[in-house]
Amino acid sequence: MLRNLKCYVEEANDAMDLTVGRPIMEILGYSTDKLLVEARDASPEWELGPTASANPSEDSADTALQRMCRLQVGTRDPPMPEGEADGIERHEIRTALPSMHPTDLNEVVKYLERKIEIAEQMGLSLDGRAKLRAVMRVRVDNFRLEFGNDPPVWVTPMQVRLKDDARPVRAQPRRYSPNDRAFLDRHTAALLAHGLVYKNHRSR
Repeated sequence: MLRNLKCYVEEANDAMDLTVGRPIMEILGYSTDKLLVEARDASPEWELGPTASANPSEDSADTALQRMCRLQVGTRDPPMPEGEADGIERHEIRTALPSMHPTDLNEVVKYLERKIEIAEQMGLSLDGRAKLRAVMRVRVDNFRLEFGNDPPVWVTPMQVRLKDDARPVRAQPRRYSPNDRAFLDRHTAALLAHGLVYKNHRSR
């Protein structure tokens, strides 16, 4: 039993996997390097897959490590009918092939007109209103109310060039205003809703 151990429980994972880091392994007295060396001395090749041998005598000679790995693979990737397997939608597939919606330009124009009215209420001049409306009408196809069926944006990759005498420093986390935080929350929620991103609880 491990006491006072901080851990993360992924409720969506039904495989009942337990991932323990190297510091905890060292506290428990395990050495990954030593185990690998002993395994290499015992046999240069190990079969850790779920395939079973046709000879029962060979199955009885399996080590505890082989049996544990086979049990883990079977629990993590249980067999399922082909019909159910086709219906499973994993995070990677949802991100690569998100569900898109067509763009309604009429709704976009109405939304932009409301924004122009807000700009007028905040002091936009008549000349500025005319210029803004002209730009929005010319570039109306560049605006979207939500994620649509559009190709990716073609931009030049950003390159960061450091000076020769530059030294890395640890910066404090950036603090955003309440309005900026609310915008980021809405934007992230829209990305999650459309399957363009997914939560990765194993990221470090």
